[in-house]
Amino acid sequence: MQMAQVQTELSQEVINRVERDLRCYPDWIVRMEVSGLGITSKATMSGGSASPSLSSLVELDVQLSDEIKKKVYVIERVYDRLHGKAKDLIEYRYFQNYGRDDVIQQLKIKKWKFYALRDRTLESFARAFGYIE
Repeated sequence: MQMAQVQTELSQEVINRVERDLRCYPDWIVRMEVSGLGITSKATMSGGSASPSLSSLVELDVQLSDEIKKKVYVIERVYDRLHGKAKDLIEYRYFQNYGRDDVIQQLKIKKWKFYALRDRTLESFARAFGYIE
């Protein structure tokens, strides 16, 4: 089995991964507050021998919950270190799901500045997630 190689720079693939994580953050907070919701209904609705057992669904939920908790921790630590427009960009673009042009207007910056600020900020998240060195 070959280990996934950690990238050294911010590629479009890494940007997409970080953006996906940041957009999921508000939902992950809700999920953590109501942990376990839906496990029983999934297990009871699926009949037959090919369906996963309740214990395997619980194990899967625990694994997923652990991963989510780690990502939430990373997001919160990096977000707390941000200042000014970098923090606002993350809040508007990813937590409140504003469009790019709305963020540009809200922050009163040019399009090129938006991308420069976004990339610099996402690089901090990518490094903390372990997506880049």
